[in-house]
Amino acid sequence: MNRTQVDFLIVNGSVLTMNDASEIFDDAAIAINGDTIVALGPTAQVTAHYEARETLDASNMVIIPGLIDTHFHTGQQLERGIFYYLSKEMKLREPIWKNYLIPFEASLSDEDVLLSARFAYANLLKVGTTCFADAGGPKPECMAPAVEETGIRGVLVRSTLDHADGIPMEMQDTPAEAVAKGERLYRTWHGRCGGRIRVWLGMRQIMVCSREMLESVRDLAARLGTGIHIHLAEGPYEVDYAVEQSGLRPAEYLAALGFLNSNVLAAHSVLLSNHELDLYQEHDVAVAHCPAIMFRYTGVAKVPEMLRRGLRVGLGTDGALSSGGSLDLFRQMHIALHTLTAVYGLPYRDHAPVLPDDLLAMATRGGARALGWEAEIGSLSVGKKADMVLLARDDLDVLPSYDPTFAAVSNAAAAQVRTVIVNGQVVVKNGALVLVDEEELRAKVKERAPLILARFLEKL
Repeated sequence: MNRTQVDFLIVNGSVLTMNDASEIFDDAAIAINGDTIVALGPTAQVTAHYEARETLDASNMVIIPGLIDTHFHTGQQLERGIFYYLSKEMKLREPIWKNYLIPFEASLSDEDVLLSARFAYANLLKVGTTCFADAGGPKPECMAPAVEETGIRGVLVRSTLDHADGIPMEMQDTPAEAVAKGERLYRTWHGRCGGRIRVWLGMRQIMVCSREMLESVRDLAARLGTGIHIHLAEGPYEVDYAVEQSGLRPAEYLAALGFLNSNVLAAHSVLLSNHELDLYQEHDVAVAHCPAIMFRYTGVAKVPEMLRRGLRVGLGTDGALSSGGSLDLFRQMHIALHTLTAVYGLPYRDHAPVLPDDLLAMATRGGARALGWEAEIGSLSVGKKADMVLLARDDLDVLPSYDPTFAAVSNAAAAQVRTVIVNGQVVVKNGALVLVDEEELRAKVKERAPLILARFLEKL
């Protein structure tokens, strides 16, 4: 029998599809042609019908969909560990986001942003993240070439704010300017790189965005048919501000403006009242849950209740500054599992408010749903884009491996990432970046980071 020629075959692996039926295949094969999965099933069955120009033996590996970081700050990559350092040098001023985060981003040159993006996206790929949603930062037009170069998939957003004292002018726009710049970015980059780049609009948070700005971005997003990424219900200061200004809590205020919609991705969403959860459910608002940073500074989001209500919930790191240092989404899954169990399980003797499988679903399929990208990514099935991660199942920290789900969810970490494929292209092979010169990148980061820090400190 003549076999169909394809570009790539992965054989002899254990596949966690994360599809509608949550199918798991042992000793399975995946056939990839171009950027698409064309066959998935038992190795003997797939190889009987397909032959490839290149074949990868995935024995002793678990294959999962590529991880999706639904809340990421490209412009903060070079801030990793900066506040641990600064806290030893000076007394930090609150709020951190206003006094340090935004000023740091404002201090970055075009060259700095491009380096930060190259560094960030290479880092994401090495830890098994194939898609990210940037939260909005400076000069996203300088981030886009790094998406193209590294081979990652992502949503780019320009940070938008117009309404706060003490914010660097480089980060501020009038509503008209925000609309013009947002539309220009969309027209230039949306759909580029074989569809790997999508462009959304971004609202930093309600304290720094006027009503006119919120309404202008809301209307532009509707006109372009694109999404809006916003920080929401992140801290008590935000709740106090909303109540003082409008008599409404943050999500209630946005609902009153007609801002809440299915195209809104609300990062953090920790301090939500039950009524605000009702509004999220009513308007199909998606959530980016960032376990590490929120547990340390604000609290734990009502994730079990969100999942029970059918909300679209993805996982995020919040970037290298806020993630605890690592962009490893497996680590975020583990943190989420323990914190949610401690807060929502142990007081009620319910030890499983969420299951490890739920967390892997949030990091893959949930992230795709949150980004409105589930038709193409988030699970492994015929017709979807070939975004996947191959995890070692025979490392000493994983053995003995009786069950592929346990190996992928409870044991796996970035250290087990061996191969990463995005859009049908191998971007990490045997743990090494394929499209990026890692030694050159490392040298540039070591050279530039001290200079960037010194310039930032001069402006404080």
